[in-house]
Amino acid sequence: MNGENSSLLIVEDNHESQLIIKTLLRNKYRTSIASTVSDAMTQISRDHFDLILLDLNLNSGGNGKTLLQQMKMDERSKNIPVIITTAYDLNPEEEKFFQKNANGFLQKPIDKKKLIQAIEKVLNSIQPAKL
Repeated sequence: MNGENSSLLIVEDNHESQLIIKTLLRNKYRTSIASTVSDAMTQISRDHFDLILLDLNLNSGGNGKTLLQQMKMDERSKNIPVIITTAYDLNPEEEKFFQKNANGFLQKPIDKKKLIQAIEKVLNSIQPAKL
């Protein structure tokens, strides 16, 4: 899959982090922002996304784990790749859950080069649907 035309949903509740990530990606991908689990699910049901960058610790309206669980139960979203972002260390149980249900993990503060490499790695691993 060509990353240049890819559409990404950034699920992040911190406005400053939203702007930083959007700025890092603006010349390479089409991006949308969601601040809550419900906003993310609304956008996912309405629009097509090739990848989701998901902050683990959303302060309002649920958290990243809740969203990932909802996505995996929904036909429209269960196969969308997800890269988890967080400023916190994961406990062993969380690490096991995200290794099973996510496609990547990035520690904040996010480095632009690592972010783009992680996105490209995931997007390049996606096999286009056969017609």
